[in-house]
Amino acid sequence: MSVSGIMSSPFQRRLLFYFTLAIIAASCLFLYLIYAATSDSRGWNVIIGLLSGVIGSAIFALLSTYFIYYFFTDPLAADAASQLLPQDIAVSLKQMANTATEYKLYVRTGRHFRSVILPLLVQRSQQRRMPISIEVVLLDFRDTELCEKYAEYRKASSFDGKTWDVPYIQIEIMATILGLLQAASDNIRIGLYLSKRLSTFRLDGTSDEVIITREDPRDDASRYTRSHQRFAAYQQEFLWVKQDASKVDLKRDAALRVAFENTFSRAAITHQLLDRAMAAMSEGSPYES
Repeated sequence: MSVSGIMSSPFQRRLLFYFTLAIIAASCLFLYLIYAATSDSRGWNVIIGLLSGVIGSAIFALLSTYFIYYFFTDPLAADAASQLLPQDIAVSLKQMANTATEYKLYVRTGRHFRSVILPLLVQRSQQRRMPISIEVVLLDFRDTELCEKYAEYRKASSFDGKTWDVPYIQIEIMATILGLLQAASDNIRIGLYLSKRLSTFRLDGTSDEVIITREDPRDDASRYTRSHQRFAAYQQEFLWVKQDASKVDLKRDAALRVAFENTFSRAAITHQLLDRAMAAMSEGSPYES
């Protein structure tokens, strides 16, 4: 365990900083109480000297840790610097969205993207008056057998207490597609693809970095910037996934519900789930509940 690896996590940097401050503050308070409540004696002088030493040591340790972090390089910490703790994943995804001019997503249902990331991309486009290209690859909800296979996997590994079955998976994917239809505009350029390829990993990427996560928020994630040798590999992975998926021509020239029905006119059997899918659009992210 290296200092560089530990300090690469914003969560752990804050934890160390506040914990050290708490030790210093508590020691100072105890020292003040001793001075105020007692007269000098040999025993109390020993305790006062000990507390003064604790304060000095804590300050030295804090300054030394930050000095080592900023001015020394640990060659064994290269992989650790690319890892994100579960507590840092949501913040990192938001940071990436807030600087993006394009966004790529490969995921199964897109619940977190729909409720958190997509609104940030729309807001950024409106505030900066700039176009943003969004490419999203979702599970093909029209394939009942594929959804059943995914449901069986999630039943065995679900973390959020949801009842994973085929209708639920279809509803969540449809809700994400409805969100994309609603967000689509001249400045928000949507590319939607439906894939028959299952994966336990989620890929979020821009032209500057990619973040690889698992669907369980208790797992660590990996973050690679453009300068990292693995960045190009994951960009290529997304390209292959997109090429193997079916491109969807979104019909935007109608009200939201009608636009979905026109887009997926050959999947009329799923239209009976539209009311529930539209209700699911307003639900929050399962990873932030």
